[in-house]
Amino acid sequence: MNEEIRDGLRRVIWEPSAKTGGKLDEWSATEILHTTQSVISQLICRLVVGRTFSRNLEFTQKVADFSYSVIIWSIILDWIPDFLRPWIAWLLPIEKTKSKISDYLCGEILRCLSSPLASTETSAILHQLVHLSRAENGNSFYSVDETIKCVTTQFLSITFGAIDPTTVAVSQVVLDLLSQPSSKYLVALQEEATTVLARHGGNWSLEAVKELKLMDSFIRESQRLHPIGITLAARKVIHKGGWTFENGDHAPAGSLISVPTYAIHHDKALYSDPEQFEGFRFVEDDKLKTTGDAFLAFGYGRHAW
Repeated sequence: MNEEIRDGLRRVIWEPSAKTGGKLDEWSATEILHTTQSVISQLICRLVVGRTFSRNLEFTQKVADFSYSVIIWSIILDWIPDFLRPWIAWLLPIEKTKSKISDYLCGEILRCLSSPLASTETSAILHQLVHLSRAENGNSFYSVDETIKCVTTQFLSITFGAIDPTTVAVSQVVLDLLSQPSSKYLVALQEEATTVLARHGGNWSLEAVKELKLMDSFIRESQRLHPIGITLAARKVIHKGGWTFENGDHAPAGSLISVPTYAIHHDKALYSDPEQFEGFRFVEDDKLKTTGDAFLAFGYGRHAW
């Protein structure tokens, strides 16, 4: 993955800068959200479908566009009457983008179907998706066309859940880092990364990343102070009789329930001086370094562990 990140940064930052006469040791302007999204999309595609697709810039851009479109159009459709939504859905660009992504994946899916083993250029995740989808409907197998459609849907479900939250989180970390005095955080983070990298022979690995205690704390503080949303995990009560919680509180049918993430992350009872950015707040407090009812950046419960 280190290789993929380096290639993504080279593509979106270094190469454009060089074309305009810039140098690697000089400052250059970049649109942080777009830049981060492009690199994250490439990285996720490498993990899920392999190097052949991650280095196809048109493919990775369409994957990123799909994720963004789903969010935007879901917000728009909320304002449209229910009886019109099925008709409008057919006019949205989402299905067209999905179809083009399916066309890209089609050949590789067919190769996976004909081979019990994944190739060196194909991600094992894609290979597993293909073979699992063949038996997803009990003991009956999907047809080839149904398999391609199923795998494409599963692939986009994975990328949708990975690209946008990661893009927002990484972009916010960069903005927080640049908004703070370099002597306070940047120097310390650079020294930590240099020391850890040298300790592991110049190669990044999972074990090496686990030793980045200051970086871990900085990222968590960024997510605490600037959560991805004011509320989290919105749910609608659909049972006709409503829903009664264990403490006796009752939510009638049609009620919208969500977790007040921003309020919890800024609660003085949970965090000292919660409105201030303290990048190394979590270094010593192991209790708060994991997902829990006081830190909800990744949700809460078994799925967020």
